[in-house]
Amino acid sequence: MRYLIFILLIGAFAACGGNADSKKEAAQQEAIKKQQEKLKEQAEISATWDTLPYEELTWELATFIIDGKEALVNSDQQLTIKFSSGRFYGNSGCNDFFGTYKHNGANGIEVARVGATRKSCKGSIVGIERRMHRTVEAATVVEHEKGRLVLKADGDGLIFKPI
Repeated sequence: MRYLIFILLIGAFAACGGNADSKKEAAQQEAIKKQQEKLKEQAEISATWDTLPYEELTWELATFIIDGKEALVNSDQQLTIKFSSGRFYGNSGCNDFFGTYKHNGANGIEVARVGATRKSCKGSIVGIERRMHRTVEAATVVEHEKGRLVLKADGDGLIFKPI
């Protein structure tokens, strides 16, 4: 009788341990599945980003978009931007600027850590630089249309042509 109770107790403990192992294994499988889905999503975004036609090119600012209307840039300076491997940099007429970016959806862009040199600038270039820096920093949409690069932010934007 003791032998039978002993065997039943061992069987009960084994069953409980097996159930815990099954739950642990199921949780691990679920975590692996979620990680695989996340990696797949990141790969799709990365593949899309890698095929976008504006990286590694230098772009010259041609037009401002102010409250939804286009206005030609009135500057003798070459105002430029270049995107490369998660970083961007350019010249806004007097100062150089730089920052980081990442692709965010089909036409989305997240811009961060924007900085600029602090040369003493005079004349109309000061206002142009201010508008350019503010728009780049606030950009949430990037488009490539008709051979132009368009950065948009809250009704304003910048239209660049390749150089």
